[in-house]
Amino acid sequence: MAIVTRRSLDYLAAQKRQKEIYREAMILRKLKEAEPEALSEKEALLGRLRATIFELSLEQQEVIRLFYVEGLPLTEIGQILHLPVGTVKSRLFHAREKLKQLLK
Repeated sequence: MAIVTRRSLDYLAAQKRQKEIYREAMILRKLKEAEPEALSEKEALLGRLRATIFELSLEQQEVIRLFYVEGLPLTEIGQILHLPVGTVKSRLFHAREKLKQLLK
């Protein structure tokens, strides 16, 4: 019973991530097609954030995407990247700090 419950929760979480990825893809498509004046403030900010993420190092980009876009826990990110959890935490912290600086 516990296995079925856990698998069901994993499936629902994966579906939620897929919906979020699809929604973000649609916003990006609108950003490419729309005139800058027609963009909502939220979409403009999202576009600016995505552009700023590309200014980060590749290691920081990986951690940001896995944590925020894919919604993976730090332990899984560490397993995927073959890194200790402490290193993942450190990269995530430094990526956030750099994003704060770049967005100011």
